[in-house]
Amino acid sequence: GGTLIPKVTKQSILTTLKDDNLIAFNRVLLDKSYASELEMSPAAEWRLWVALGDIATLDVIDQWETWKDNWRKQRAAGGVSKSGEFKASLDDDIWKGFRDWLLEHVFHHKCAYCETPFAGFIGDAEHFRPKGEVSMFAADGSSKIVTVVDEDNNTIAHPGYFWLAYHWQNLLPSCHLCNRYGGKKTLFPVEK
Repeated sequence: GGTLIPKVTKQSILTTLKDDNLIAFNRVLLDKSYASELEMSPAAEWRLWVALGDIATLDVIDQWETWKDNWRKQRAAGGVSKSGEFKASLDDDIWKGFRDWLLEHVFHHKCAYCETPFAGFIGDAEHFRPKGEVSMFAADGSSKIVTVVDEDNNTIAHPGYFWLAYHWQNLLPSCHLCNRYGGKKTLFPVEK
């Protein structure tokens, strides 16, 4: 939770929190302020990360819709299409917060894949379904970018599962070896 309080105290996020999420925020503030007197509430911290994830998900979906509108206008005007170039602006502090919480409370400080204990390093927040581009193995064993057909019947590079970037069920704490070097990277087998 080192980034949780600064993340929530941004005015735009703070005004978005309502009801139980605002209560959770107040509980986390109390826990941080009176750490020696109060027992930390993992449930309140979790609720707050989920609320931040929900807010960030709405933002990234809005980015996609804006990109698609601009892309359609550019194509309609006869411009060169920038098919497959959608790159979401993502906030890695949120999925790192999920990673840290899951690492402590669910995965017992071990990599979700190889179960190597995290000793002296934190590791990565691995997105099971890739948040950016999606690739798959080609017949020759190399990897290639997956293409999809959009709602307008255009073939575009798969933009990734950006709407799952902040969903806890898509995040796994992973060691660097499993996530970056020998891991799946952006590989995710899909059917057309």
